[in-house]
Amino acid sequence: METKAGLPAEASAKAGPKDVFLHLLAILLLYVSAGSFIALWFQYINVWFPDPLAERGYYYLQSAYSSIRWSVAILFVVFPVYVWANWLLRKMYAINQALRELKTRKWLLYLTLFVAGLVIIGDLIMAFFFVGSPKEERARRFDDRRVSDLQAIQGQIINFWQNKERLPTNLAELRDDISGFFPPNDPESGKEYVYEKTADLSFKLCANFNRESLENSPKISRPAVPYPAEPYFGAENWQHASGEICFERTIDPELYKPFEKGTR
Repeated sequence: METKAGLPAEASAKAGPKDVFLHLLAILLLYVSAGSFIALWFQYINVWFPDPLAERGYYYLQSAYSSIRWSVAILFVVFPVYVWANWLLRKMYAINQALRELKTRKWLLYLTLFVAGLVIIGDLIMAFFFVGSPKEERARRFDDRRVSDLQAIQGQIINFWQNKERLPTNLAELRDDISGFFPPNDPESGKEYVYEKTADLSFKLCANFNRESLENSPKISRPAVPYPAEPYFGAENWQHASGEICFERTIDPELYKPFEKGTR
């Protein structure tokens, strides 16, 4: 005897709490397992192929290893339970094929696809609308890192002058194993930044930028903006056009006084 849907008679049996619970459990365990597996591989990629824009070092690796341990721990506990739940469901399907047509099961599957689709579409729309293409955003992040690197180098040059009352002849002189400062290289090309001593108190730092800075409106045509005359550190200007840009700086000895011997 068959029902109107063409299924065996036992297919007309209604789903009980056990059936609903197992389907809910299986789909939730699938979410957790998939999320942990994706997170695990993301961290493996971070360790094997580190992002040049990321701050690397002891804490960078510790964070990645901690995330790997958490993901492995979750998978070790959750995935076997997921396999067990699916094994029970397959046994139930073998006894009653109508359980595959449960509304609960279909709702969960289609809801999963619907939410995943919305997340992907929403992320793409927001990403392209607010920050442009991933390629464009990454190019600007490289430029941001270059400005940050130049700021750090400039601070070390000033500190070097205050301690030794002379400018370094090259960036290698700024290396300090005790403080842990090592002159950074360009995050994209890996080349050293250009440093040149132009006078007893003057120097310039150069970098090759992918894009002009967002602060430039209208577009600037000059190669760089010199260090302003205002006597405070926050007045420095790092606006830039695209291409190789040099920033000229002159140390004010009254503002940045040399350290007295024996005071440090």
